Amino acid sequence: MTPAPAWRVKGPGHHVLTDGVHVIGHVVEAPHGTFVSFDATAKPIARHDTLSQARTRASHAAGWDGDDTRRLPAGAFALAAAASLLGIVFVAVTVLSW
Repeated sequence: MTPAPAWRVKGPGHHVLTDGVHVIGHVVEAPHGTFVSFDATAKPIARHDTLSQARTRASHAAGWDGDDTRRLPAGAFALAAAASLLGIVFVAVTVLSW
């Protein structure tokens, strides 16, 4: 399982949200004390008055709510649920065919 996402300072005025392997979002300090949030592909999202607002927006754009608890992404949860259902069906068919 990949680590919980965390913000790291990569350089002066450059903050990166990463899960330890993948970049999830960025925040860059802009002139006049504002901050620009970016998605994982470095596409600008919006300009913000505070670092906190920018980090929140970048996190939400990536589908992460800022909670450090480890959990499966929504797609992985759906895949796990489908695999579990398929496993149950397989066991039921195997047992019934005996």
